[in-house]
Amino acid sequence: MLGGKGPQESTYAARPLLPADAAVTRYQVRLLVADLPGVLAQVAGVVGDHGVSIDTVRQTGPSEGTAELLLTTHAAREASLAATIAAVRTLEPVREITSVLRVEG
Repeated sequence: MLGGKGPQESTYAARPLLPADAAVTRYQVRLLVADLPGVLAQVAGVVGDHGVSIDTVRQTGPSEGTAELLLTTHAAREASLAATIAAVRTLEPVREITSVLRVEG
């Protein structure tokens, strides 16, 4: 309709923004680890120590002594997950963290 009322200004502009590390979402973490007994327990312990809860775990492999772990978390703060990744990276059996993805929806 010509000459009709236009869209109103959004009220979202007045809301404060949170820092990115306060974002809460689920994550998927893929890592390569030594295929040895107790490695999953070590990784899970570090994840829990940082207040991140694991929803699912999938392990594939081994291939030449290396297994792939795919962890999906419950909703967690970005800052908590970043600290978790930094700590997991220091574990001796962790060979590589190949991806960290946000899971939306």
